[in-house]
Amino acid sequence: MAVGHYENFPVASLLLPASLRGPVEIIYRFARSADDFADEGDDPPELRLQKLNDYRAQLAAPATPLFRDVEKIIREHGLPVQLFEDLLDAFSQDVTQKRYANYSQVLDYCRASMGFASKEQFRILFLDKRNQIIADEVQQTGTVDHTPVYVREVAKRALEPSATAIGCTIIRPATPRRRAPTSR
Repeated sequence: MAVGHYENFPVASLLLPASLRGPVEIIYRFARSADDFADEGDDPPELRLQKLNDYRAQLAAPATPLFRDVEKIIREHGLPVQLFEDLLDAFSQDVTQKRYANYSQVLDYCRASMGFASKEQFRILFLDKRNQIIADEVQQTGTVDHTPVYVREVAKRALEPSATAIGCTIIRPATPRRRAPTSR
């Protein structure tokens, strides 16, 4: 697995049972590449969304080695496909929506983008003067039910992207979201 990406972090450490390292690496490869479609490079939004839709189609009918591996992992480990679909929904939302009308929409974004996490995360949403999200990043990762928050680090980090406001949230690990069917 390539480790040169600036957002990479260890996901299949030796602390994991050997039987899970391969599946974790494959799931990470799926998530990392889909996230890159959403927010890396110069592709226009339409092309980014098409690439994410291609991933959705491959979840249903795998045609490449990566998706055949994902299908095998889903089957062998009893993972809900909905988790993968939710993640793709979150990445699509990153492409299409930067401004949220209310707190409920912000929470939906947070659930979509990190509802699959196995550990609690403290996240900061950086907003510009029009309340559009400039950046969304994990500030701290904790255990299943505890995340340390250091106010000085939050304040220091908030100054870097020239945000005019920040939103801070902690979302605990949960079961997959149940969503009404939508046309894609």
